[in-house]
Amino acid sequence: MTDLVDAVATAIHLPLRAMKRMGVAPAASLSDGEIRGNAQLLSLATLGALWHLRRRSPPWAEVSRAWEQHAGSHGVDPWRAGRFDPADRVTLVTDNAEAFALRTRLHAAAARTLDVATYYLQGDDTGRAVVSELVAAAKRGVRVRLVADGAIVRKKQLEGLGALDRIEDLRAGGVEVRLWHDAARPYDANHRKLLLVDGAHLVMGGRNLADHYAGSAWRDVELHVHGPSARTAAALFERTFEGRPEPAFDPAAPAALVHATTPADIASHGTFVYLLQCLGAARRTVDIENAYLFAHDALVRAIASATARGVRVRLLTNSAESNDLDYANHRLYTGFGPLLDAGAELHLRRGRGRTLHCKYFVADGEWVSLGSTNLDYYSPRHCTESNVQARSDELGAALTAWFEAGLADAERATDRAALARFAASQTLGRAIDALLRDSQ
Repeated sequence: MTDLVDAVATAIHLPLRAMKRMGVAPAASLSDGEIRGNAQLLSLATLGALWHLRRRSPPWAEVSRAWEQHAGSHGVDPWRAGRFDPADRVTLVTDNAEAFALRTRLHAAAARTLDVATYYLQGDDTGRAVVSELVAAAKRGVRVRLVADGAIVRKKQLEGLGALDRIEDLRAGGVEVRLWHDAARPYDANHRKLLLVDGAHLVMGGRNLADHYAGSAWRDVELHVHGPSARTAAALFERTFEGRPEPAFDPAAPAALVHATTPADIASHGTFVYLLQCLGAARRTVDIENAYLFAHDALVRAIASATARGVRVRLLTNSAESNDLDYANHRLYTGFGPLLDAGAELHLRRGRGRTLHCKYFVADGEWVSLGSTNLDYYSPRHCTESNVQARSDELGAALTAWFEAGLADAERATDRAALARFAASQTLGRAIDALLRDSQ
C-alpha cells in the first residue's frame, strides 16, 4: 500500500508546489515539508474514498439511522457506562504543563510495565523528553511498549518533525514499538490515546506527544485514574498493540468503564450510540465539548428531541479562528444552523492558534464520556478510538466546571445568516467536503 500512497502523493505534490510558487492560498503559506506532508494526507484521503466507494460503505444518512436504531428509546443501556471502584482516585487533568509533568512522574515511577498508545509523537522538545523517559524506564528493566499510527507518523516525518527518528530512538533504547496499520482496512488509523503504568495508573484523553499539547494555547483534557479500575484498560492496550480486532459487545457482560470503537463497526459505534442515549435519557442538561463537532443527522434529531423536553443542551467547539484544520471549517459551519435550529446553545472558542482539542460530554451531571473520539466524519469512518464511559457525579461535576470555564474563552453564536455566509465563503473547504468528506 505504501508504494501506491507514495505514487499518488507524488502526483499531488507537483501541483501543490506550483501553487506555492504562484502564491496561491493555502499552499503559499506552507513549508516544503508541509507540502510533502499534505500531499501524503491527500493521497491517503483520495485512496480511502475510492476504497469505501468500491466497497459500497454506508452513506452518512444510513449510518445516522443505524445509530438511532441501536440507541433505541429505553434510556442508557446499563453496560455502556461503568462505575469507578471505591478505591480509585480519579483526577481531571486540564492544565497542559501538568499533564506532561504527570507523565514524567509516572514514567519515573514505573516498576514493571509502561504502555503508551498515541496517534503520533514529534521530534520536538516534548517528544524528545518523552522518548528519553521511556528509554530510561526500559534500561532499568521495565517492559515499555508504544503503539502509534503508522501513516500519521510518516506524515510528521515528511513535514520535518522527526517522528520516525524518535521511533528509531525508542527501538534503539529497548522500547517495543508498533506502528499501527490494518492490512484489511488500509486507510484506517489508530487514534487511541492512553498511558497505563503497572496496571495501577491510567491516563486517557485527547493529548498527543508534541509541544503544542504541552503549551498554554491549546485546550485539552485527560482523565487520570489511580486504582483498581486502571487495569480495565490493559486488554484494550494489548489488542491495540497486537493489532487484534475488538470483541463484539455483550449486553450481558458487566458494565465497562473503558470502551473501544473501530470503523468496521461504524453502524453500531459505541460512543455515538451512547451520546444519543444520554441525550434521550437527560432530564436537565447535556454539555458537549468536542474539537470537531459536526451536525450528524442523528445528533441533530436527538438534540431537538431533548430541547423539546426542556433539556438545556450546550455545545462548545472551535471557531474558524481557533480551528487547526482550516479545510474543515466549511463542514463545521454548515452544521451550525441545524444545531441552533434544534435548540442547542452554540459556543465557539476565540483566539487564533488557541485550538480546542477536548472530546467529552456530560448528561445530567452524571453520565460521562471522555476520550479520543471526535464527533466529525473522520473519527467514526476511519479511526480506532477509546473513551472512558462512566456514571459518576464526581466526574460529571468536574467536567461541568471545566466546560463552564471554557465558556469564558468562547463567544456564543446566534446569527445563523452570518454563519451560513462564512460557510459559503470557504471555497476550498467546500471542494474537499464534496470530494473527500469521510476525511473531514
